[in-house]
This record gives sequence, C-alpha cells and structure tokens, in this order.
Amino acid sequence: LVLFFIITVVTNIGQHTRMILYKLGLKHTRTYLVVGVSWILLFFVVRIVPGPYLFYKLCRGSYAAYNTFDFVLMMTTCPLPFMLNLYWFYLLVRGLISFLDESPPAREAREARREAAKVAKAQ
Repeated sequence: LVLFFIITVVTNIGQHTRMILYKLGLKHTRTYLVVGVSWILLFFVVRIVPGPYLFYKLCRGSYAAYNTFDFVLMMTTCPLPFMLNLYWFYLLVRGLISFLDESPPAREAREARREAAKVAKAQ
C-alpha cells in the first residue's frame, strides 16, 4: 500500500508540466492539450485503476495484531486517499470537458447552433 502511494507521485509530472505551460501563456497550444490529456490518462492508470483492488486488500487484510484504536484509525483514514483520487479525477475530466468546449471549433459550432435556433424561431 505504501508503494502504491509512492508510485502515485509520478502523476505530478503532468500536473507540473501543465502548470508551467499555463504560466508561460501556452494554454491554447496543442502541447498544453496533449500534456493535459496524457496527465489525465496517467492519473487514471496509476491512481484510479488499482484503487478497487487495493481497497479490497485493505478490507480483507489480517488485523489481529492491531488494537481497537489502531484498527478504527486505519479503517477511517486509509480510504481517504482513494476518495480524494476519485474526486480529483472527476475534477480533471470536468476541466478537460470545459477546456474542449472553449476551443475555437467548439465555440464556432456552438455559435452556429445558436444562429440556427434563432433562424428557426424567426420562421
């Protein structure tokens, strides 16, 4: 379980690369999009996919050596990183959707739909 949390640090590379591109004013470049999408994919593969298995192993482990306090503390705090990973992944996907919605082709398509709706109402 500890090794899993150490390996998840790999996903910070995409986060920091994306932030550097953002601070350099490169938000509307293809590189920014590629880094963002690859970060989301890496985040999914490294943090989300192994989560159910590790959570299963956590619940099915042998805790005979634990006293009651340690057991309750472990069972209430160990699931927190998994829940945070799911929440962060939700935010990443939502951000990607809004980013793609702001792209020039998406904006043009949205404006064309609005114009078509106006024409349809006028008739």
